[in-house]
Amino acid sequence: MKSAAHIISAISGREPGLLYYFPKEIQRAINDKRAIIIENDQELVACGFWTRHGDLAEIHTLYVCPELRNSGHARKLIVALEKSIKHAGINKAFLFTKHSAIEHIAKEYGGHNDRLFSLPTRTLAKIFVHRLNPLRWASYFKYFQSKSWSFKLIIID
Repeated sequence: MKSAAHIISAISGREPGLLYYFPKEIQRAINDKRAIIIENDQELVACGFWTRHGDLAEIHTLYVCPELRNSGHARKLIVALEKSIKHAGINKAFLFTKHSAIEHIAKEYGGHNDRLFSLPTRTLAKIFVHRLNPLRWASYFKYFQSKSWSFKLIIID
């Protein structure tokens, strides 16, 4: 049986709107308690992760299996991630999304749209280097299949 990290990595590789994450990155998030995974009978229902950027946290890889979307799981993920982030002593988080449902839920919890360059330069540089890892480039081809390349930055205070 594949590990949760391998299953989630495979999903991030094929799901439009998700950036590909390597199994070791996901396993590290699980080990560091920066992951929320919702399962039902050992089947993945939903997951989400966060990464520390100084005094900020980036929420990423929010996924709900297609047959359970619009059932409240994304909201549960964001609430659980926010609690995990606050438990780590971080009071401000951000996420990038192209999905209006995620944007709406984030705004329910104090989120607001902002400009990319409102993030600290060091954070932007770290994100840029991470996103341009040559091993991750293949995942960008998924975006060519979608009609929208626009992402929104949402800050949650």
